[in-house]
Amino acid sequence: MKSKFKRRLLHLYPDCTNVYGPYKRKDGRKHVVLYTGTKTKTLSWPKAKMEVKLKRKLAPHETVDHKDEDYTNNKYANLEVLSRKANIRKNLDHRFGKKPKCKRCGVKLRSRRGIFCSNSCRGKHHGNQYM
Repeated sequence: MKSKFKRRLLHLYPDCTNVYGPYKRKDGRKHVVLYTGTKTKTLSWPKAKMEVKLKRKLAPHETVDHKDEDYTNNKYANLEVLSRKANIRKNLDHRFGKKPKCKRCGVKLRSRRGIFCSNSCRGKHHGNQYM
């Protein structure tokens, strides 16, 4: 790790005396270890990079997200700061897809079983569910 980056990170965490890493975990994500003299604190590598770039600690409701969902791609262009709520919503949309809408009236469907919100909407399409 470059000493300039290390100095800037230690400036954000004044109770820490040394930074070790980045180390790669089994799942491929990287983290750094902040050492206080008696205790250690683990910090994700993308979070450390963004905090140094922004020159501030992230707020408790903020998190660093990978835009392309590739957790090994830690380039600045791929990282963004999101609220935890927005990040959870983004991950759910990415994992399960956004809720589909009725093909006839545009109402969000409660389940993914069909493409119409009700039998009356399906009836308007001549009963063919898969038009």
